Amino acid sequence: AHVAEHLEALLSRNEITRLAEAVGALIPCGDERLIPVFRRILADGELESRIATARALARIADPRVHPALVKAYRHATDITEKTVLGGALGQDGDRRALTFLLEQFDEEDPILWEEAVRSLGALGDKGACESLVSLLDHQRSALVRAAAHALVRCGTRKELDALRRTAARHAPY
Repeated sequence: AHVAEHLEALLSRNEITRLAEAVGALIPCGDERLIPVFRRILADGELESRIATARALARIADPRVHPALVKAYRHATDITEKTVLGGALGQDGDRRALTFLLEQFDEEDPILWEEAVRSLGALGDKGACESLVSLLDHQRSALVRAAAHALVRCGTRKELDALRRTAARHAPY
């Protein structure tokens, strides 16, 4: 209860950065006791806090999480937030964001691509993973890592072979 009270206080005092940092630190914990305050942050928090909250909720296996994520996804206007929410929904088996996530590769924003790649990996869609193979040769190493992680989660033998070839090309020896 103490952690939830602290988050509530940060939200009510509009301490945007501290709230986002606190929620970010809680992402790995997966504590269902925080769902009520996380739902409130999704509804009333600033963008940075909502994104961290979506990531935290994706780690919690509880029936209250999915409706909160669906509502947040439906109301999201920021592309990065919607991308992260799409991945959170995908971890729960909800594929509603698939088309939206694939459309993000039409943008010229590699940072957004990283989010989309992570989210596609969470969705685990075999067809979508085919489109990630081309990113293995991208110059941005963070994007290559995100694509590799996503392919490990959702790739077929063909994509995993491409991942092995890429790893062999970049081996330090």
